[in-house]
Amino acid sequence: MRSSTPPRFLFRSACPFAFAGALALFAVATAAVAAEPYYEPITLERVLALPASEQRPWLEYLARSEKNFAIEKEFRANEARAARIPDLKLAPYATVFGVNLDQPIAWFATPEGRRITANVLSYQTPTGGWSKRLDLGKEPRAPGTDFVSEHNAHYEGTFDNDSTTTQMRAVARAFQATGNAAARDSFLRGLNYVFISQYPNGGWPQIYPIEGGYHDAIPYNDDAVTNVLTLLRDVAAGGPDFDFVPPALRREAGERAQRGIACVLASQIRVEGKLTGWCQQHDALTLKPCAARAFEPAGICSAESASVMHFLIDLPNPSPAVVAAVKGVGEWLKKTAVRDFAWKNTPDNGRMLVPEAGAGPLWSRIYEVGTDKPIFGGPNYSVLYDVNTVTRERRGGYNWYPNSPARHLAAYDLWLKQRGG
Repeated sequence: MRSSTPPRFLFRSACPFAFAGALALFAVATAAVAAEPYYEPITLERVLALPASEQRPWLEYLARSEKNFAIEKEFRANEARAARIPDLKLAPYATVFGVNLDQPIAWFATPEGRRITANVLSYQTPTGGWSKRLDLGKEPRAPGTDFVSEHNAHYEGTFDNDSTTTQMRAVARAFQATGNAAARDSFLRGLNYVFISQYPNGGWPQIYPIEGGYHDAIPYNDDAVTNVLTLLRDVAAGGPDFDFVPPALRREAGERAQRGIACVLASQIRVEGKLTGWCQQHDALTLKPCAARAFEPAGICSAESASVMHFLIDLPNPSPAVVAAVKGVGEWLKKTAVRDFAWKNTPDNGRMLVPEAGAGPLWSRIYEVGTDKPIFGGPNYSVLYDVNTVTRERRGGYNWYPNSPARHLAAYDLWLKQRGG
């Protein structure tokens, strides 16, 4: 097995924090408090500590992941050797794939659509997924070019930043538009990637094959899990984009979606028996909320919780457990909304939370479990209780107070009204 210690480049060091004046509304404490351990990757030791009846599927999962990791490593080594270079050169970078892949089916039959489809096909990894931040608008991957654009062999296959599910929808549409068998086969390889990367408890990692660190946790951030579940739901339904998928695979997609939903419900955070929301990521083995990067402490996350809630709202014929989950997070979001404050740029101190009559609603990105106090990442994985004590650089580079839950709450209120309250 690979070492349980994540690769060095997975760690992001915290910036030194300057403590400024506390804002009265949230300044429960002006000093940082120590955070709990930030995350635990999946390791053989942790799996062997599980009850004996739960170990076998996890051991099989680890073995399969290691096998796929070895296949990808060998592929990379062979290409580098053939190109006579020490390692593959990085792929072209773009923040959002460099091209809009969410196109009508007819677009994929155009010359430009066919060209982009060839690019997408070329960047599918040996395991069947895709990386993130690829510029797919340029040219197909040439031998000696990596599948990733930032760190060699890191995020080679991932669900982060809309990756893999977006490319799968694109190649499915390309097949429907052109009959290109390579696009059909690519989609089916991607579907197998989704299947084999699913954890025994129904969740998914951020990166597969798994590589350690917080990337092994179940990611609700960036809609990673809900994107996978929505795709599986659509495949199972056999809609016009996916009617070419064999019936047996459509059935399996439906079954895996149900397992995934069960994991979502099982990981919902309870406080004194009441259902609330979800963390950005949950430990793969325990389903407990866990932290990620140095400035992302474990807690209940507003934007992620609102997005998961909306996915559950859209489920047809929801079970009593789904209804309870939706109501729990909907009421929690209403309770934690921040009004009469704005998250905005200021002339002297950059982005700050400032009083502003009539502003909002906003939500803190992360809330402390048990108290619902807004919390923010401090130095050395510590926790701050006042966003205005976060360094100016970090305040400017992270959306600590999103407003996106508002539109999801509107959908919740409509759903509640349709159900009779």
